[in-house]
Amino acid sequence: MENDDEAKSLEISLYGKLIDAELKLLYTVYEKFNVITRSAKFINHGEENINLSRVLSASVDFLDSDFEMIQLSGAWSRERHGHSRKLAPGIQRISSKRGDDKTSLGDWFVDERKLPNGITTLAEKITAMGLDFGLWFEPEMVSKVSESYKTHPD
Repeated sequence: MENDDEAKSLEISLYGKLIDAELKLLYTVYEKFNVITRSAKFINHGEENINLSRVLSASVDFLDSDFEMIQLSGAWSRERHGHSRKLAPGIQRISSKRGDDKTSLGDWFVDERKLPNGITTLAEKITAMGLDFGLWFEPEMVSKVSESYKTHPD
């Protein structure tokens, strides 16, 4: 948002005395773009850790029925393929298969056919070119059947 007058927001605060935690629901209307966004923020005011094992989506009733649902999807580095569809009565859902991987995602071994001198030599060559060498890790994607997960479940 560039200017405060581009959108109007409503924040609803719900407090749970028993666990000393707050849920802030934020609804923002972008009238110019005909868009409503929502987000939820959990705030732990207590001293104990809280484990959120499940947070469900919302259900909203609108007076009109002429709405579209826009979804951005794709693969790594191409994560912005827009898909639009009319909303229809019933459940509208976007899901991801990312958590269903049953392979050994998370185990990484040097393929000596591709890197006969190992990863260290590759890193040294890249550094010699004046570049920084790095590896991208996504710990949240590690499969529970991988050796990495079995060794480091934390």
